Amino acid sequence: MGKDEDHTALLALRASAARYKLILESSTEFAIIAADGDRRITEWNAGAEKIFQWREEEVLGRSADLIFTEEDRANGAAAREASTADATGRALDDRWHLRKDGTRLWGSGMMFPLRDGSRGYLKILYDRTEHRNAEERQKLLLGELQHRVRNILAVVRSLARRTIEMSPNLQEFEQAFDGRLATLARTQNVLTRSGDVALELGELIRDELAAVGASVGDRVSVQGPDVKLRRRAAEVVALAAHELATNALKHGALAVPDGRLDVRWRLIPSSDGPLLSMEWCERGVSFPSGPPPGSGFGRELIEQGLPYELGAATSLEFDVEGLRATIQFPLGHGDEGEQDA
Repeated sequence: MGKDEDHTALLALRASAARYKLILESSTEFAIIAADGDRRITEWNAGAEKIFQWREEEVLGRSADLIFTEEDRANGAAAREASTADATGRALDDRWHLRKDGTRLWGSGMMFPLRDGSRGYLKILYDRTEHRNAEERQKLLLGELQHRVRNILAVVRSLARRTIEMSPNLQEFEQAFDGRLATLARTQNVLTRSGDVALELGELIRDELAAVGASVGDRVSVQGPDVKLRRRAAEVVALAAHELATNALKHGALAVPDGRLDVRWRLIPSSDGPLLSMEWCERGVSFPSGPPPGSGFGRELIEQGLPYELGAATSLEFDVEGLRATIQFPLGHGDEGEQDA
């Protein structure tokens, strides 16, 4: 080979090396890391600098294991990756890795053994942390959804059983059960629509009154501070409000022209956190003989269900002045950490 040919070959080699370097430096979204047979870093592109935060001069000659987490280094994951690449021609690398500042990233990529006669490795990897976190959030949301569905189904089953026991015929069962299911549906709709895990008490009360055709006005008042009920508390209080509103429409203040309904609540400080104290007071209709017929489920819910579910202190009085229901419970009850129903 003459001098001209040697010169041409040298220029071609330099051009090839320049293109190779350009490719490495242009791949800023991918970490491209080359290592020798002892897994010591020999190439570290701009993408690796961007993803792992180390500059090239800081890592050349160092072990490529530096991007592995401490636990993966301890259990030999880096060495197993190289062995797999030698044995099969490639090794998948989907795991948590470390940045220079010690924070973690989810890296996804592959390692290949070099085939040019010199023993070494090439790793190409990209940052999938956001995607991984989204997958984890999706799993959490799915788990939460399954938890809520189980709880709702348990509530529906309990409602069906108690409504059947207290209904004299199929027509009354259908009417009562449909109303209670509608209350649950309204509560779930508001919680789902808002994306929150809590429901405002005033909105809950007004929704249940509206469902029986009553609205705040001259005969109906709803007053109290802004209070948000956690999911389970919202479900149980909504059912209680539904029973009270239905009773008021059939037998109470909403059934007579001169009847009046006042719903009030306040917060009471305590050493264990605030207590919610709510009163449902009806006037204009008397109950000298005690509770009206057909009020068994509502009374059971208020006097037994709320104390069981929310640790509430409750009372329900039917007298010559009208109906008066009081409900008091700590706001910490009904949190999302509750056990399955």
